[in-house]
Amino acid sequence: EKLFCGDEEEPPGERLTLACKGIDDHHCADIKRYLVDPRCLCKSLWLNDNKIRHDGAKLLSEALEENRTLTALYLNHNNIGDLGLYYLLEKLKKNTTLLKLEVGACSIGELEEGEKNNAASMVMDALKAKGQSIGRLNFSSNA
Repeated sequence: EKLFCGDEEEPPGERLTLACKGIDDHHCADIKRYLVDPRCLCKSLWLNDNKIRHDGAKLLSEALEENRTLTALYLNHNNIGDLGLYYLLEKLKKNTTLLKLEVGACSIGELEEGEKNNAASMVMDALKAKGQSIGRLNFSSNA
């Protein structure tokens, strides 16, 4: 019996699903250690619907700098905000393996009155630097 359904089937060890597990920024330090381990075979990491904020996103982005196996990162429904997005996009510019980044409903673009929204320009800069090597970016349900 399959443990996971859908179009994202990977062999055991290539998909790590930690969605809806109460993962927060402190847990992201452990996840980072796992991702930078040369023995890591993980291709897709599902962290949706957790409690990850910008500090956790920073740790995950640092892992992207070293990891060469991860092709998909799902962070939907976390509260990473613009700062977390910034960390991820900066490392994504240098990462050659990540093809899919999902940050839907992550409080991106929700700024205080009078602040300038630069989330869109951050995304455009990252896309220009990354070129055609990104397959999918999901920013749905953000401001």
